[in-house]
Amino acid sequence: MNEEALKQRIQGNVLDTVHAGTAHMRSRAYFVLRAAAAITLAVLALALSGFVLSFIAFSIHESGELFLLGFGARGIAVFFNLFPWLSLMLDGVVILALEWLLAGFRFGYRVSLLSLLAAVFGASAVLAALVYALPIHSLLLDAADRGQLPILGGLYERIHESHIQGHSDERSG
Repeated sequence: MNEEALKQRIQGNVLDTVHAGTAHMRSRAYFVLRAAAAITLAVLALALSGFVLSFIAFSIHESGELFLLGFGARGIAVFFNLFPWLSLMLDGVVILALEWLLAGFRFGYRVSLLSLLAAVFGASAVLAALVYALPIHSLLLDAADRGQLPILGGLYERIHESHIQGHSDERSG
């Protein structure tokens, strides 16, 4: 069977199904709203991912945990103990959700899953670098120190916990 005859047969089958009323059709507005919602969610997920990744870098830098890596195996163990794992897992979930959302579109079928995941992570990392370069986290840390940050305050207060634990360990030892 040649290609043109196959196309006509498929087209005829589709038209027969539509005319018989057994095909479920959606309006154009449905697809436009679905695309708009997906784009909005993708932008929000990318922004959240960038914020979380930049917060991880900020908390490691601000708490002084980065210097622990210079103290050998014991310092590395303490670094991994103090690392903001919950934030990293949250970002992983957001990146995977964004990946799943993007895979539902036509280009998601054409691009390999690994390539799409790498692109999403790369875009998150670039956005995180931009957010890290801005004084957003410093301002939020100052607001948390003054008790003016009710939602994210606990997250920023944990940055100081390693300093407090270090001082109490020195006094008790």
